[in-house]
Amino acid sequence: MKRRNSFDGPAPVEGAAGFGVYMVFVSDNPTCPDAMLIEAKDELKKQENGELYAMKFSHYIVAHNWNEAMRKHHQKMGWEPYQPLE
Repeated sequence: MKRRNSFDGPAPVEGAAGFGVYMVFVSDNPTCPDAMLIEAKDELKKQENGELYAMKFSHYIVAHNWNEAMRKHHQKMGWEPYQPLE
């Protein structure tokens, strides 16, 4: 089965030197979120569950943890700084 949002280049190596790999998907569809950040290891499961329907791969983020990935994601998207819910 070919993945709907395949990426032509090589994926970063997950877990290299203590880093995690995250993926950003975007959508222009008003019924979908504008952007979704997920852990790369969860992509196939989310594809199969239909959670990435009408979304396309945008870019990878490599970060030490979820909060750092969200901070980088907000910065790249031009949004206000990320504030963790903790």
